[in-house]
Amino acid sequence: MRRALSLAVFLVTAPFAVTGDSRPGYPDPLTVISQWSSFQASRDPRPILLVTALPAQEKSGGIVIGVQLGGKLSETVPAASEVTLPDGVTTLPRVSARNAFDELRLHLDRKAAPGRMGTVVAAESVIQEFQSDRGFVSLPAWKFQLAGGGALVWPALPSRFFWRLGSLSPSSTVVQASASRTLPQITVWMDPRRGCGQRVTAPPNVRITESENVVVIGKIAPRSRAEFSRCAMTADLRAEAFTYELSSPLGERGLLDELGNVAVVNDNNTPALPGAF
Repeated sequence: MRRALSLAVFLVTAPFAVTGDSRPGYPDPLTVISQWSSFQASRDPRPILLVTALPAQEKSGGIVIGVQLGGKLSETVPAASEVTLPDGVTTLPRVSARNAFDELRLHLDRKAAPGRMGTVVAAESVIQEFQSDRGFVSLPAWKFQLAGGGALVWPALPSRFFWRLGSLSPSSTVVQASASRTLPQITVWMDPRRGCGQRVTAPPNVRITESENVVVIGKIAPRSRAEFSRCAMTADLRAEAFTYELSSPLGERGLLDELGNVAVVNDNNTPALPGAF
């Protein structure tokens, strides 16, 4: 049987989670799941999902949209490094400064955005904190010094240990989430209001779609498209916590919103982000 047919996909109807139409202009959740079909949540170590904007820029004097080499970078591969990942401690190989620079340049070449070219003149091995889908992780990285000041920071691990390195975006719908490692539940922080800033007391109706690798959660469309088009949300964020049932514990699966963007999940012992709401 082909891999595309072997995924276990569920439309879950649970307390406060109902099936229904996707909101206008949003992809079908099965399309989102198919885009993540090769993400191996059960792999050891689990692929790292970074939602930090990459490269990290430090005092670079404006957005750097491309890089060129202004000096020689070492091609020596450093020794492997012990890394604490969300799923445990492991030892991972590192890449040379030149290899990381080539990855960085290729990444920037794929992006079309206004900004300036940066000239890399040196590289420093550092430990950098990045935001992942399971909280902050400290990873070996290369800090590339730019001519004229500033630096760009890029992970010093081979790209095979990541999933779509530099291409993931954090969810703006699911501000934060928490999950138990043993219970089939997730708690998500979302804005409960409907169109026109209407305040509601009940949790939002959502559609939850599950596969063996990811869980997609999206709000249900209003009863009519006309209702949706007449109403607009205010710009301020008023997120509240709501708990929904899954078919099984979230485990190492990724949590995505209806656009396929990544929600940050903490375990139930981790407090909510201070001052976020």
